[in-house]
Amino acid sequence: MTPHIGDVKLYKTSGHYEKYGKDSFQPISTPVEGESYLLKPMNCPHHCEIYKIKPKSYKDLPVRMAEFGTVYRYEMSGELHGLTRVRSFTQDDAHIFAAPTS
Repeated sequence: MTPHIGDVKLYKTSGHYEKYGKDSFQPISTPVEGESYLLKPMNCPHHCEIYKIKPKSYKDLPVRMAEFGTVYRYEMSGELHGLTRVRSFTQDDAHIFAAPTS
């Protein structure tokens, strides 16, 4: 299971913040200057962080990661996609890291 909060930089690096930031809760600031966290809006960046913990050979691939992960979103009422006015939900989420095919 991945943490329920993550550093805003993680979501900015992955590109998720730019695309989904408006549907996220406001960042949480800590008393230490420069620290900013979000309630986890998606699992993808966390799975990538787990994957990159140690180098892998092509022989180690594919690597499969899955979890029932709770995510938090601040979707507005009447959204055209997804559930209506979602604040949090638990999803069966998986990511497969594989070698490129020719």
